[in-house]
Amino acid sequence: MKLVELANPDHAQMQEIRERARIGGKAQCTRQYAAHENGQEIGLLVLVLCPDREFAFLYEIFVLKQFRDRGIGSRLLAAAEMFVKKKGYQRMYVDAIPLEHDYSEKDLVAWYAKYGYEPRGHRPNELAKELI
Repeated sequence: MKLVELANPDHAQMQEIRERARIGGKAQCTRQYAAHENGQEIGLLVLVLCPDREFAFLYEIFVLKQFRDRGIGSRLLAAAEMFVKKKGYQRMYVDAIPLEHDYSEKDLVAWYAKYGYEPRGHRPNELAKELI
């Protein structure tokens, strides 16, 4: 999996990814990455990477519909974890909030739990993982 930073959402190849990037996170430290596999743009990763924090925040993992149910989301999550760990972050936070109607919050929390994410806040969808 190759992550290519999008300095501008219009740099994405696929229309759906361009549209998704335009509405993605707007925090000052937000970075957007197009995910490529086998030469195809297949998804979008949105991270909040503030240099003064010891954690990275995963804002969004998005996989184009035609590539879903192939384990790409799982590989994209693993790539995100490896990427932020290399940048020196010790933890990854995520709020498991569905941005589409295809998944429930409960399903997303269970999906992240499968990869080692545990509750970190007062709401059951606030999750964290130590990146050891």
